[in-house]
Amino acid sequence: MRIIIKNIIAHILYYTGIVYLLERILLKNCCVVLVYHRITSPEKEDVPVQDGMYVRPEVFEKHLRYLKRRYEFISQDKLLSILNNSGSFNKACHITFDDGWHDNYTNAFPLLRKYHVPATIFLVTDFIGTSEWFWPEKVLYLLRNISVLDIKNDISNELKYILKIYGHKEFTREKREQSIILFLKGQGPQIQEKVVHDLEEISNIEIPKNRQLLTWDEVRDMSKNYISFGSHGRTHVILTSLEDMNEIRHELIESKSTIEAQTGDTVKCFCYPNGNNSPDIIDIAKECGYSCAFGNINGKLGYRDILYNLKRIRIHNDISYNIPMFACRILFNIF
Repeated sequence: MRIIIKNIIAHILYYTGIVYLLERILLKNCCVVLVYHRITSPEKEDVPVQDGMYVRPEVFEKHLRYLKRRYEFISQDKLLSILNNSGSFNKACHITFDDGWHDNYTNAFPLLRKYHVPATIFLVTDFIGTSEWFWPEKVLYLLRNISVLDIKNDISNELKYILKIYGHKEFTREKREQSIILFLKGQGPQIQEKVVHDLEEISNIEIPKNRQLLTWDEVRDMSKNYISFGSHGRTHVILTSLEDMNEIRHELIESKSTIEAQTGDTVKCFCYPNGNNSPDIIDIAKECGYSCAFGNINGKLGYRDILYNLKRIRIHNDISYNIPMFACRILFNIF
């Protein structure tokens, strides 16, 4: 019902011209940095695709056509030049992708080339060129494929809680899965790994080895065609969950040097996994030689914004499947 109401409001604002007028006023000297993850159709994937993590290819193409009419696409270098020199944006847009999914190459890249759109992809370097999955996809795959559980009394409290949530039939599967992922994000990498291990053990299910992320050859191919690359860490661990500053420093230094060695290009931008950061983590990003970093603040970008906690606008299919919804999402950040 909420989506229907938002859709109706978005159509009214869009087709009455209010969105167009407000864009000219509110975004005149701003840049909208849009963040995507996957460009795919979930029903075609063997791996679970999280809600809020994808846009369908045909919807993404509509986005690019709309943006090309209304905004100036700018490259990462131009974005940094304006930010560093206190310049002015001219209703600009920069496209970013997080994680480095394979469909960024197969589905997004051809469309970016078709419309001559530069973009930045933030890579999780230890996963690039491997068949490893991130822990959320592992958890969802195991939960969706469990038929009979050999549950022992000594399973962790965290897993008991997860199984309780997943068995809650009053919620939709999407709501249950979102709650589980959100819960585990707050538990730290050791708990996340243990939950995956215990789920594999009690379900007797093995995680497939089909590749989900980019290869370095694909990265190099895109780097020759107006696609820039930044770091999203070595392992995608939420940095605020780490107590050892040296571990955090290792995540930032090693991921940067790996991308530079593979592409021959200087890595200038960092994206905090899950957006989480702190003053200490920001200092480490500066120390490691990054020119800027993106956080978890949702909104448009101006030249006065803090370079190491830059704003972006998260885009996913549920809030952008038609252009009025997409336009209102950019303008108001609430759709």
